[in-house]
Amino acid sequence: MKQENNGLDFPLDLDEVVSEGQYTFRPSWYGTVLYAGEEAGFPIFTFSADWGEEVPVNAPSYEYLNMIAKGLREYVGLQPEEIVNYLRGKPGITGYIQDEDLWSLARSE
Repeated sequence: MKQENNGLDFPLDLDEVVSEGQYTFRPSWYGTVLYAGEEAGFPIFTFSADWGEEVPVNAPSYEYLNMIAKGLREYVGLQPEEIVNYLRGKPGITGYIQDEDLWSLARSE
């Protein structure tokens, strides 16, 4: 988060993030910390923006989609058809990324 916020120092109480579900320390693309639950007793956090539909949606890069497809394949255990179906209807995919590109990502190793 610090890297994505130009090295900015910011206060962060992870216990508060867990209890509230999120914490916004600045209105920016990566200024909100989200609590995503636990896995094997370890808390999971991610970061994002705190705005929604008022920001225009852009297509993700091929490299970013490839990383997502690889994670779905290797860590979630989805098959290529499941990966394509999952990604197909997501904002930034519909109307931007062609099915043949999704199939290529879903099948790549």
